[in-house]
Amino acid sequence: MMFFLVAFCATLMVNHAAASGTENPKGIWEYKVPAAPYEYSAGKLILGETDGKATVTIKFMSGTELKAKNVKIEKETISFGVEIESNPVTFSGKLVDGKITGKVNSPEGLMDLTAEKKQ
Repeated sequence: MMFFLVAFCATLMVNHAAASGTENPKGIWEYKVPAAPYEYSAGKLILGETDGKATVTIKFMSGTELKAKNVKIEKETISFGVEIESNPVTFSGKLVDGKITGKVNSPEGLMDLTAEKKQ
């Protein structure tokens, strides 16, 4: 009987966290930017935390990794910037229903980014 009560309470807590939009963004996300040049069109976003501050590392298909700057992860909003081939590139998006969606702003213009959590 106690097991069922604990399981029920745990289910309520998990459902409340999911409903309130407090999904944990930390982990490895596979992203796609179909309109980007091929070498940047897919890869991984690694979201983490160092010394209490949010971090994002971008890993391209080639294996090259870039550390993002000006990282902000607040509730379901995510934003950061990087420099690619001496050009500033920024991302702004949201974490909704277990997916990240948003816009990449680069010298080539605005492009859609989607990402799904893998780990």
